[in-house]
Amino acid sequence: MAQSEFNQNLREQGQSRARVIILRVNNPGYNTNTLDIADIEDIIHLPQAIELANAFQSALVPTTSNFGEDTLRFDVERGLGIATHVYPRAINVNYVTRTLSQTNNQVQSMINKVIEELKSLLGINLANSVLQQLTTVITETFTNLYVQQQSAWLFWGRQTSSQTNYTYNIVFAIQNAQTGSFMKAIPIGFEISAYIARERLLFFNIQDYASYSVKIHAIQVMQPLIHESFQPLRGIFNIITSVNNRSAIQITEYYDENTHDYPVKLWDYNNIINQKWILVFNQTTRAYSIQNLIARYLVLTWDSTPGSNKVFASTNRWNDSQFWILESTADGSIFLTNMKDTQFVLEIENSSTTNGTNVIVNRKNNNAQQKFYLNKVNQEFQDGVYKIKTALNNSSVLQMSEDYFGYTSDYFVKLWTNNNNDINQKWIFEFDSTKSAYQIKSQRDPSLVLAWTWSVPTVKLPIPNNDDHLWFLQNAGSGTYYFVNMTDTRYVLEVASSSTTNGTILTINKRNGNLNQKFLLDMIN
Repeated sequence: MAQSEFNQNLREQGQSRARVIILRVNNPGYNTNTLDIADIEDIIHLPQAIELANAFQSALVPTTSNFGEDTLRFDVERGLGIATHVYPRAINVNYVTRTLSQTNNQVQSMINKVIEELKSLLGINLANSVLQQLTTVITETFTNLYVQQQSAWLFWGRQTSSQTNYTYNIVFAIQNAQTGSFMKAIPIGFEISAYIARERLLFFNIQDYASYSVKIHAIQVMQPLIHESFQPLRGIFNIITSVNNRSAIQITEYYDENTHDYPVKLWDYNNIINQKWILVFNQTTRAYSIQNLIARYLVLTWDSTPGSNKVFASTNRWNDSQFWILESTADGSIFLTNMKDTQFVLEIENSSTTNGTNVIVNRKNNNAQQKFYLNKVNQEFQDGVYKIKTALNNSSVLQMSEDYFGYTSDYFVKLWTNNNNDINQKWIFEFDSTKSAYQIKSQRDPSLVLAWTWSVPTVKLPIPNNDDHLWFLQNAGSGTYYFVNMTDTRYVLEVASSSTTNGTILTINKRNGNLNQKFLLDMIN
């Protein structure tokens, strides 16, 4: 940052690796009127701390005329507006206001009161070096004002022979093991009335006696870390309530593609596809789209009707009500915070675990009905070589054809009588744990995969970062499976026209439950 001075506190404790940096920006063009304190465990996140401090500058407004003209104070309402519109969207946004006072007591007494309030506001364990710096900063809020009287974060208000008003503005930004994958920021404004003349106040030390009225205005926010090293969750998950650690959220059992909003309910876990959700991280919003495996275009959504707390699986329109921020807890559960209003999280209505209980949103209160566990869908079949048989006759198998699809270099997939000596009928299954799905490779040429790129499935070279060659195996009953393509999970592998004639083409169609969409697996190796 141009014309900036970094004053690094070099006093380090043996038990702490925290680095405390005070950033003083002298260029008026930056309009930084706060003392910024960052407790950053990984220095790569320092720019985010600086950006957060910059964002809250516009929350500094003039004080009331009886306090003093041209005196800036931190405005909580403006701060809340900033906190709920920064990107990435912040969560756990709340505010506190306190008024502390004392009559004819030592300055140290007021300093101690303020420090205890701030430790409570910060709400996490501070490294010793940070606590030491915090103590120093608060001490300097009330002492040694002579050397700070021109500082950008200190504003002098109305003064008389017996009273001096001033404001002091600070922004804390913290990133450490306790904040996890978030940056915690707490902008704080002090409005201080010291009942003494300024000439004496400027030279106060902690042993001096004074009377004070101190207003503290602060908000607390948690912003997802934005550095590119962040590794989001990927794959297919069951979302289990912590109320009983067993029931899962799902969309209604009856799926009709002409319906665009499906109520989301709680139900006993039974491994059906409606209970499986795909987590897709959006780099722009730094939040997750949570897609139902039965149809990826259906995403977990807070109903947009004003005043509604209902949750649906709705057609993806990429609006804020369809993005969720995941916040982990100490017990391994998570809160699912909605980006439309980050004070609201997913909740099981009335903490009931009865089948069919509504899933809603509500203001965060940290109770069990707002906590969930993400159980990742595990590998069902071990990696190996398999034959894929149609359930039409339990004998004909999928075979990579010798002929190309149209003018491409991709091979057709056809149905053929089982021949144990034909390598074209053997397929290598490899589970991709990041996607919770399988790649199905040709044993004749393992560089080629079964994929859905054209109107029919073919065997081809995979396209990086594309889901067309990823398959989820959905239980279809009686030992059979649907081969669900991850490009559009409404579509599954199908034997054309239910024919078992040699050379019948394999195609793709919407799941309908017919026998020609069901397959068995025989492991060879």
